[in-house]
Amino acid sequence: MSPIMKSLPLFWLSAIITSTPAQAFDVDAAFGTPGTSANVKISGQVLEENKSLPLPDATLLVTWQASTHGFHSTNYICLRADATQTDTNGQFEIEAEVDDVFRRGLFNQYLNIHIHKDGWMDGVSGNNEDGRSFRIESTQKRLSLQAALNGGVLTLRNLDLTVGLIPSTLDAHDRVRYLYKASILQVQCETIGNTALIQSYWKALATEANRLAKSKYEKSLAKNISARVDRPIIPYKQGQNAQPITYPAILNQLDDDDPDSRDHQDSTALMKAAANGDAASVLRLLEKGANPNRTRFDGESALTIAINEYGYRRNGRKLDGKSHLGVIEALLRNAATDPDIRARRGDRTPLMKALEHGQPDVVSMLLDAGADPNITTKGKQFSALSIATKKVMSEKNSAGVPMPSATDQFNILLTSKKLDINMPTRYLGETALIAAVAWGNAEITRKLLAAGADPNARDLRGNVPLIVATEGAIGNPTSKKHVETVKVLANADGIQIEAAYKDKTAWQLATKANRRDLLQILKRQ
Repeated sequence: MSPIMKSLPLFWLSAIITSTPAQAFDVDAAFGTPGTSANVKISGQVLEENKSLPLPDATLLVTWQASTHGFHSTNYICLRADATQTDTNGQFEIEAEVDDVFRRGLFNQYLNIHIHKDGWMDGVSGNNEDGRSFRIESTQKRLSLQAALNGGVLTLRNLDLTVGLIPSTLDAHDRVRYLYKASILQVQCETIGNTALIQSYWKALATEANRLAKSKYEKSLAKNISARVDRPIIPYKQGQNAQPITYPAILNQLDDDDPDSRDHQDSTALMKAAANGDAASVLRLLEKGANPNRTRFDGESALTIAINEYGYRRNGRKLDGKSHLGVIEALLRNAATDPDIRARRGDRTPLMKALEHGQPDVVSMLLDAGADPNITTKGKQFSALSIATKKVMSEKNSAGVPMPSATDQFNILLTSKKLDINMPTRYLGETALIAAVAWGNAEITRKLLAAGADPNARDLRGNVPLIVATEGAIGNPTSKKHVETVKVLANADGIQIEAAYKDKTAWQLATKANRRDLLQILKRQ
């Protein structure tokens, strides 16, 4: 994958570093006492993740940055840039004076660490939501390198990092593109450390890119990275105009001999054909060897581009979109197409996008092609089922436009044998069943139970569907639909009427609220 980049806020770090405590340090003394020298040190080790072997010859580029918030905008300041390399034990250390990297009165102050190791990428760890996350060992720690508006004190000056890498799984095309993206980093900082080491970061990118580049398109990117190496690094002074990075012209014309070449919008010929609804060209390009799993820098692939265009035409422009449906069919019939393709952590899968657009036909095709309905996104807030459940209950899309197809796509999703119908998602860790009973939707509650939903499955807080339904009925005393939802649940096979949440059962809640109708329903069980 790419050279690793991680932004570390200096006043709050969550689950990404281990820190070494230091004695409290008075910022005023550092700035105002003659002869006082105070430094901030970053040190650590880069390891091969699986075997924990040290990785030498990794290049680290570090920038200390800050931001100020105006009424209408945010201004960013780069205070210092420096670089270092790992030694034979994979260890590194870099140190800077406090007044080069810390400034009183600036609200957000943080550092960016870019790590490049030829042929390596960020590690894969644990049961995270998409199998792509950094493995930087630590538990939650607070780093009190405080940049409060009132000045504050510098209470921690040392930062220890352990970073795990694995061999890159990207092919040459995507690896060169990512190296190019890393190369366009702006380094216009007020103070500059070792310029030779800073330039070594771009030299390492260029060396790998030139080694990998074979096609005309790849060579054009490698040429641009090499040009970045020759750009002088000059300290930036406040008030001067920022100097744009200049490169030779990037190849902005698709190469007929290279089906994966890109235009100036970062689109391949396959992506452009998908956007135009040109199924014949899609088939021709696939036969020519075009990779259907290429993605643009915005995360879209030919498949998701076609899904989006199909949705826009059917929902917004009142067109049938049949040509784009043909593109989706052609792509999914190709054995190389990944039906779950997404480029970035947090991206929605093609299945999620089809559900957002209200496309039951595409939902069915994706499931038939092996799409995984249990992938989550945005910190496990959303899944295919949580999206489909919300749409079918509101009967509207995200723009508030009626979605008559919501019921059909919900029903199709429930037929998937892969579906984990009890998986908790959303902000409160709800199951789909709990979301349905909270809305007082008896019809969706029946469908979920019929599809195998556990009537007693708790959310991440420990609450159970029957208590959520009872609370909903109590909170909406004139709502017949909430009472009906309680009735549906109370009659469900295997329901545990005496299940409690915070030491209260549904019967106790109904008794306290003097709801005889609910007590009569619960009593029958």
